[in-house]
Amino acid sequence: DALKQSESNLLAFCDLQPEDYTIEKVKYNEQDHYLNTVIVGQEHLPKMVLIHGYGGSGVLFYKIFHRLKDHFRVYYIDLLGMGSSSRPEFNVQNADEADQYFNDSLE
Repeated sequence: DALKQSESNLLAFCDLQPEDYTIEKVKYNEQDHYLNTVIVGQEHLPKMVLIHGYGGSGVLFYKIFHRLKDHFRVYYIDLLGMGSSSRPEFNVQNADEADQYFNDSLE
């Protein structure tokens, strides 16, 4: 798909080859929503999870992936509704509900 190809192009620009990473759409719920996840580094390495802040995307981390890949298995997750993740309806009334919305999607 075009979005995955664009993401691959950005990763190549940041000195990563296709064999250095995988891009997965991790299913979130029965409504076919998904969290875009980029995985960099070998499985046997210590694990590291990177999650951007509200309104961000994985592009924030792309320039450091090539430095991390030899030391960690990095899992980068786009929050639900942001980056390359799916965009379900976002109906919250306050900050606590917003926190719960994002926490639920990561559990």
